[in-house]
Amino acid sequence: MQASSTLMMTAKNSLQDGFKKARKLRNGFNEISSDKFERFRVARNRITHEGFSPKDDDESARLLIEVGFPLLLLCYRELHSFDLMDALIVELNEHLQIANRVYKLVRKDKNLHNIEIQYCFDSFAQCLRLQLKGNFLPDWEEDVLIKSENIGTKFGAMELILNKVSDLFGDYERFNCPVCQDVDSVLGSIDMDYLHLGDVLIQRMVCGSCGFTIGFGKPHLAMELLREQIDKVESKILKEYGINQT
Repeated sequence: MQASSTLMMTAKNSLQDGFKKARKLRNGFNEISSDKFERFRVARNRITHEGFSPKDDDESARLLIEVGFPLLLLCYRELHSFDLMDALIVELNEHLQIANRVYKLVRKDKNLHNIEIQYCFDSFAQCLRLQLKGNFLPDWEEDVLIKSENIGTKFGAMELILNKVSDLFGDYERFNCPVCQDVDSVLGSIDMDYLHLGDVLIQRMVCGSCGFTIGFGKPHLAMELLREQIDKVESKILKEYGINQT
């Protein structure tokens, strides 16, 4: 509490001053380097004073993953002994962790240095939209959605969508949606080059229920979202294609 009060007293000072004092009060703040924090501070000031545009999306995503979220978690942990991640809705927690894992994989891949990485948050953003959706639906619309599910209208519409997608995907596998949790609602496009090497790699996916889509140019995201399901069916898929596991 004393450390928290000390920082609150510096609220009139700059963000930079507050971070310096936080590093002296709690060693945990040293987990974030001064260089990364400076990039975060400069971007924050520029956007605050000059405004935000779509060209800032990628830089903002990188800074949120590298500095913003870690700094927020540190503040709660070090100053209030509170684990913010544990307090999040379970699904949001999971998808935020997926965003972090995908970002790390992209950073490690030497062929992906120039790729825009805001897509790492795609599943988190979709999950957040679905969590909030029910709060804004009028009663009649919610009743219609429930009725359409009970009488099979929703299932029929979903299958029409997935049938069209299957023509584009070629070789595919069905999965449960990792975002809306609907059963068997996802088509995942199989990368045949990797399959012949004995690996099941899903490069694109579409959910016919919630509309969540991952297209080309978003490496690692589909695999991170579907990894547990893929592990369970990998042997079956390889066997169906006549490929022996090594």
